[in-house]
Amino acid sequence: MTNTLKEILAEVKAHTGLNFAQYQREVVVGRIADRMAALGCPATEDYWERLRGNRQESNLLAESIFINVTRFFRNPIVFEILAQRIFPALLGSKRAAGSRELRIWSAGCASGEEPYSVAILLKEILQFDPQLWTTHIFATDLDEGALAEAEAGVYPEDRLDDTKMGLVRKYFRAQGDTFEVLPEIRGMVRFSRDDVTSLEMGAPADSVFGGFDLIFFRNVLIYLNKDLQRSVCEKLEHALNDGGYLILGAAEGLPRGLTGRFTALDSANRIYRKNV
Repeated sequence: MTNTLKEILAEVKAHTGLNFAQYQREVVVGRIADRMAALGCPATEDYWERLRGNRQESNLLAESIFINVTRFFRNPIVFEILAQRIFPALLGSKRAAGSRELRIWSAGCASGEEPYSVAILLKEILQFDPQLWTTHIFATDLDEGALAEAEAGVYPEDRLDDTKMGLVRKYFRAQGDTFEVLPEIRGMVRFSRDDVTSLEMGAPADSVFGGFDLIFFRNVLIYLNKDLQRSVCEKLEHALNDGGYLILGAAEGLPRGLTGRFTALDSANRIYRKNV
């Protein structure tokens, strides 16, 4: 399948501008198999003929490669660590430096549950702080459909399975079988389309520059090959302020060669602090 796989990925790139050549081969092959099954294509060559020159199918295959399984406050212990350790430390260091600004990047945000969870947590923490704070939460993804869902801020009930009931009552509006994020939280997050694996830009265009205090990059690395993992993590490291925090997915870790640039705050939960 190797030659045909290269042709398929080249076709997808020509139509969508997305390069999946450095994604884990088994992930891409599996998604192609899913599309073949959906279309009733018995062989890869048959699918290639179906795909060639077909922009719609290129878009459908690209969408299937994206992994958008998420929910609010996914891995709750990570958010407990944020509330009890990371945000108090960041706020304390900012106060000491005379700053009242926090900059956060949720890279690969899918349909928005992660950045909205961060916004809710910050709202809870800062509501009793007498100081005025400016918070910038940038949330990016390649999947335009997922970003449209994030912008709408309306979710099925099962996306809230890990969310405390008090927070649901406080920051969501029930609409039949769905829940809408309140405008005060939606207004804290800025969504935009961005390819974190592209090395042409060091940070989302909307953010103007890097200098982030906290970057989430959870459950994306596992779909990239080792070379791309290292390149992307180096990009994120450059975008972080000294002393800033990087949070990866539970099944991920820093690529070899970058571990000396970070201190593990909580290795079990893949939380790292950039060395000063």
